[in-house]
Amino acid sequence: MKGAIRLSRRVSILACAAPLSLAPAACNPKNAEKCQESLKVARQALAAQDFELARKWRTYAYSQCQDGAELGALDRDIVGGEAASKARANEVQQAKTETQQLVTVLKQFVQAHKANIAAASSGILCEEPVPPAKSDERWCSASRAVSGKYTLQLRYWDQVREAQEYTITPPNPISCADLGAHTVVASWQVPAVDGRSVPRSHCAITAGELAGFEAIVSAAKNAPLIVFSKQYLERDERLRALATPK
Repeated sequence: MKGAIRLSRRVSILACAAPLSLAPAACNPKNAEKCQESLKVARQALAAQDFELARKWRTYAYSQCQDGAELGALDRDIVGGEAASKARANEVQQAKTETQQLVTVLKQFVQAHKANIAAASSGILCEEPVPPAKSDERWCSASRAVSGKYTLQLRYWDQVREAQEYTITPPNPISCADLGAHTVVASWQVPAVDGRSVPRSHCAITAGELAGFEAIVSAAKNAPLIVFSKQYLERDERLRALATPK
């Protein structure tokens, strides 16, 4: 009897070891329905950027699918999707870091040069005054490169050099709170590039490096941050229009 059992097992093993076209269906552990289900769930996880879950279902798919092309495509999509996700995360972090650095640079620059803005740059250019204006009744401006990627611009009224404006464009939105203790002069909605609207604020800085200055900030990405004095606002019609709620 025992010999018969051993013979039966041997026959079964040999049958499952036969070529796929000749092996009985019961010897094939793959399941087409479970294969498609696992591929579907793996791609849903991939779309949600849940790469850990996608890899778990990928492992299960390998136990159920016979089509190597489908499995290979899934592997490539998981690897590519994860790499793209990490690249986006790095870009987000880089923009955050650069924004913080630019705000710090602006604060330090204003604090260092507000008392003598004419000495802030060796490349200051002043407009020719329009007669009968006096020789110092004119706007002067200059720019400073920051990290080779950004530009800090300054502008002032030559006759009253306390009339100062500083502008820089960080990649991320800036709030009044990012500039220090403040009071909000006004806040309103302005059109954004994607058809929506975003808030713009006019604030007065009351403490820190920018104390005594005012600023216009926006919740939009790549929007200019403008820091200026009250004397400047009195003289620049363009800035008054920008700082006026619509």
